[in-house]
Amino acid sequence: MGELLFNALMLLFFLVMGSYTMDIRIEGEHAGARYWPLVMIGLIVILLAVKIWKIWKALPREERRFSIGIFKLNEPGIQKLLLSMAWLLAYIIALPYTGYVLGTILFFAGMAWLIGARKVPVIVLSSIGVTAAVWAVFVWGLDVHPPRGVGILENISIWLEYLI
Repeated sequence: MGELLFNALMLLFFLVMGSYTMDIRIEGEHAGARYWPLVMIGLIVILLAVKIWKIWKALPREERRFSIGIFKLNEPGIQKLLLSMAWLLAYIIALPYTGYVLGTILFFAGMAWLIGARKVPVIVLSSIGVTAAVWAVFVWGLDVHPPRGVGILENISIWLEYLI
């Protein structure tokens, strides 16, 4: 049942993405910019529909009923996965306000704590080191400016960008 549910969600995702391909503007002779993704998504939708049908036919009648128990929410691994997804969502929401530097340091430290790291100096130094390395590649190497944050965080981010 879990595989059936996953494939149904994938089908729904690709149907929504297919509807968004209609928003792609065609300019000049570049009609493929809209129709090529639509054709690919259409093929994926057909393949997923066939797969869902085969999975449904192969399931015994007693397993065709949906039950919340298939998610195994009481297992510690699943709970950690859900917590990490919630932490990622919080990071995504906070990123425009905290800026890349502070937000990523907090996100990395929180994820390290969640997966079992307990030595605070190691967590702090590794989160600062990884954030600084990735930030340097984007800002100084690729000339891409990640979110700067608001208020004083924006001023600090701008100052950091002009260090070198």
